[in-house]
Amino acid sequence: MTQLLSDTVRPPQAVLAWEATVHVGPRQDLGQGPRGELFMIPILGGTFKGEVAGHRLSGTIVPGGADRQCLRA
Repeated sequence: MTQLLSDTVRPPQAVLAWEATVHVGPRQDLGQGPRGELFMIPILGGTFKGEVAGHRLSGTIVPGGADRQCLRA
């Protein structure tokens, strides 16, 4: 009897690789864009930690980045 590939292959499993605690500033309104209202949320800093393939990782999130958002109507 022929065994199908789908009988032997397992679907991928999702695992948590890391967690972050991010400090953010107040949301800044950037006005209306062509696809909706635009906002920016400044990243002020934070930390992250986790484990990937047996290797522990941790670090500091430096200030200076931002999360940009588009609120579509």
